[in-house]
Amino acid sequence: MTLFLLVLLAAALLAPSGIRALAQHQRRAALDRFGQRVTARRGQIQADISRAAHDPSFSEPTRLRLLSGLHTERVGLDLRVGRVALGEVNPDQPLPARPQHPWRPSPTDTVVSCEHSAVVSGQGMKDHYLPLLQEQA
Repeated sequence: MTLFLLVLLAAALLAPSGIRALAQHQRRAALDRFGQRVTARRGQIQADISRAAHDPSFSEPTRLRLLSGLHTERVGLDLRVGRVALGEVNPDQPLPARPQHPWRPSPTDTVVSCEHSAVVSGQGMKDHYLPLLQEQA
C-alpha cells in the first residue's frame, strides 16, 4: 500500500510538467500553422493590391475603392495576428473568408507560393514588372 501511494505521489508531481510540455509543443505547432496561413494570405492581399494599383482596366474610383478595401483587409489580418499572440484567439481557428470581387471570382484566383516569404506569381505581374526590370539592367 505504501509503495502504491509513493508511485501515485510521484506521478502526481511529474504529470503537470509533462502535460505542460505537451501543451507548449501543441501551441508552437498551432502557431507555426497559423503563421503559414497568414503569410500566404498576406501574399494574396499584396498581389491584389499590386494588381489594383497598376491594372489600367480599373477606373480611378474603382481603384481607390479596391485599394481601400484591400488595405482594410490587411489591417484586419494584422489585428488577428495580434489577438492570436495575446492568446485571445485560437490559432487553429480558420482565417475569415476573403471578400469576393468581380475581377477575383474565387479566393484561389491569386497564385501564391509560401516559403520563407510570400512570392507572388502571375502573368499580369510578370507583364508589368518585366519591362521595368529590363530597363534597370
